[in-house]
Amino acid sequence: MIITDIEYHFVLLLTIADLFEEKMKSDLAIIIPDVLLEFKGGVKRLQITPDQVYVHCSVGPDASPKQIAETLMHETSERLVRVNPSLKTFNTVFRSNYFIKTGAKPSKTQIRDFVSLSITGI
Repeated sequence: MIITDIEYHFVLLLTIADLFEEKMKSDLAIIIPDVLLEFKGGVKRLQITPDQVYVHCSVGPDASPKQIAETLMHETSERLVRVNPSLKTFNTVFRSNYFIKTGAKPSKTQIRDFVSLSITGI
């Protein structure tokens, strides 16, 4: 049996929109690929806005999507806070919920619905 890398699409919601600076975008662009190395993975596409981070990545089959998402959020938060003193009061820079999709790229409607439900609830 041949097991290959698996592609995931993650949407992570930031809680730091009011404090977001352009430097943080650069920091995230360095930190996220480094964290994914823990899973023998790499970034295929990365989009960062003050409200959300969209990560399309390819990772090894050894970890669950939940484990990848939670490690990505925890490690990225920790490192981003460490290099940005304005975030020192934050334990995490992401909301606790996240969107995961494998295979085809998620539609704009799927992402919009996820963001809406995450912010306003049901």
